Amino acid sequence: MIEFTHTARPVRELIGRMRDVGRPLRIATPQSAWADLKRVGRNTHLVDEEVLGDVQAS
Repeated sequence: MIEFTHTARPVRELIGRMRDVGRPLRIATPQSAWADLKRVGRNTHLVDEEVLGDVQAS
């Protein structure tokens, strides 16, 4: 699922929180996606925190 949420953050800040995957739409890093979900308080129940911990550790 893709969900877009409006933000007032500057583009320069956002670019540093994304990665280029060779497509027109950049993808948020797992760490920034998790931080943003917690900040807006939405869909955090859909995240497997154990897997997230594994991603953050690597």
